[in-house]
Order: sequence, then C-alpha cells, then structure tokens
Amino acid sequence: MTTQNQLQRLSLDKNVFWTGTLQINDMGGHVFFDVRVKKAVPDAPAMIGLYTNDIPPFPLSSTDTLNIAFTLEVNEGYSAVRTEIVKASLLGSELHQAIEAQNPKGSINFVNETGEWQFDCLDGIWCLKWVVIYAPTANVKEICRDI
Repeated sequence: MTTQNQLQRLSLDKNVFWTGTLQINDMGGHVFFDVRVKKAVPDAPAMIGLYTNDIPPFPLSSTDTLNIAFTLEVNEGYSAVRTEIVKASLLGSELHQAIEAQNPKGSINFVNETGEWQFDCLDGIWCLKWVVIYAPTANVKEICRDI
C-alpha cells in the first residue's frame, strides 16, 4: 500500500512539468497534472513508480481496458517538447478475476507487472482511486537529473 511518506515530488525546472492521460477503451479521457515519485518499487533503482490520485473515480467493468500514460513536458518559448515516460494498461477482466478470488471489502490494491492500481467499490461499481505505474528510471533521468 502506498503511503504519503513514500511519495515525493521531483524538483523540476520552471519550464518542465508532468502531464498524464487516463482513458477507458481508448475513448475520451482525463488529463492529470499531480504526479509524484515512489522509489520503493520492485526492481528499484532501475525502476521508479509514478503515482497520481489526481483523477475522478473511473469505473472499470470486466469488458473495459484502462489506459494510462505519464509524460514530461518541456516548454521553451512558444513550443513544447513532450516525452512519454511510460504507458500502461489494465484489463477489467484481470481486476474482476482478482475481486472474485479475494472478495475484498470496499477496496482492492491490484498489483501487476505494470504497477499498483487501487480501486474502491462505490455502490457496487469498482472505481480507480490512485495508481502507481513502474517506469524505467533512465527515462525520467533524461529530463530530470535529480532523481
């Protein structure tokens, strides 16, 4: 489980910032900006975790696919250079198999090879609360050397 003391904000140059997108079934989507780093992840220090809870409660049914991408954006003058750091997906069928196997009460922390996905049950619908996606540290170090 991710606790606040495991998370930190990276010191970024004033012209660099995080963005991310969250989509279900490649339709529509939600953009988020509050991204923190979790260093205590499997395969550390080669990997880091990129965390956000800057999302609305995204429902996930067993037939859905949840896609997420984290991007570092560098603004110079009137142009922006966007570098995608990591992309990940979660099949709703994987989540619902874990729910059936574990029979959780109210929330489930689903961990797979791409990261940690925290879902809460709201009136019988499983909704994403926060996510930590594992990313190669080298991808972030290209832009943010203080990691």
